[in-house]
Amino acid sequence: QGPMLPHVSIRIALALMAGIALGAGLPWQAHPWVWALVVLLCVLRVQPSRLRNTVIALLIGGLVMSMSERAQLETERNYSALLDDREGDLLVGEVEGLSWPWAGRQQLRLRTSGARIWLTIYTEGAELAPLLPGQRISVYARVKSPIGLRGQGTVNRRREVMAKGAQLVATASAEDLTLLSRTWSWWLLPAQIHHWALDLISSRPARKHGQAIAAALATGDRSLMDDKLSRALRASGIAHLLAVSGMHLGALVALVFFCVVRLWSLSPWGQLIEPRAVAAGTALLAAVLFTLMTGARPSTARALLVASLVLGGILIDRRLPLLHALAWAAALPVSY
Repeated sequence: QGPMLPHVSIRIALALMAGIALGAGLPWQAHPWVWALVVLLCVLRVQPSRLRNTVIALLIGGLVMSMSERAQLETERNYSALLDDREGDLLVGEVEGLSWPWAGRQQLRLRTSGARIWLTIYTEGAELAPLLPGQRISVYARVKSPIGLRGQGTVNRRREVMAKGAQLVATASAEDLTLLSRTWSWWLLPAQIHHWALDLISSRPARKHGQAIAAALATGDRSLMDDKLSRALRASGIAHLLAVSGMHLGALVALVFFCVVRLWSLSPWGQLIEPRAVAAGTALLAAVLFTLMTGARPSTARALLVASLVLGGILIDRRLPLLHALAWAAALPVSY
């Protein structure tokens, strides 16, 4: 018997990553999905004895893709109608996702008729309640196009804004903000849970710094943190632990899964319904709520994808290897 071939999902995922890397790096003008198809056909026709080297080559291509500029999967739009830098621009749009208050300002994603804009509203000491999803606002702001820097060690502002689901950036003052009507949004319930959890933590009789750390870990909101605590966390080298990521979601899923398995096994219904299936469904629901409550950031979204594939396999009584789930979690966000 020859060496066991990897599952087709791994080969497709690696082909997608390598194809996008080739589409971004080669001088020939071709859609990245064309390169992905070429790589996939080569992988499917390769002999089993050569498959190991092919997989290694595709992994290297994926690494090149992750360190290079993201390939443009759609043509660039013309935002000249919004980029009026003479004095300011009147924006009318709807709040998408969660809003993030932080150090005298509030940041949110605004969907207008022309583009999605990452808007920073400076409160300047004024009281501004967090804007909920679905809230339509009118604001006089300064709209700019983010600049993508390619130098090592510098922040690529353009990629950072794109990761937040926006194309442009804007700054405004709370005095120039007018609240309009409110429409229904899928994000409304997660936002309400987010603010409920934040209010619950801040109302507990505890030290201020303890409340700030608990709020950052549970909701991803750092509005309760002051400069003294931020400097102390950076000096100690543990500031990254407060950034909500896949590690937090993985810990939550594992905790909920094993606790529910144990409790359901001890209950009278433990013999009627498989405890692992009940635990998988409960953990999946907790993972979805946590991802939405913390703003569905790319790191937690990738972890949610892995957890959904693994827990979904438990629900349908099909074992999905973790390597396959990781392969899809790496390929699908990149192809999107």
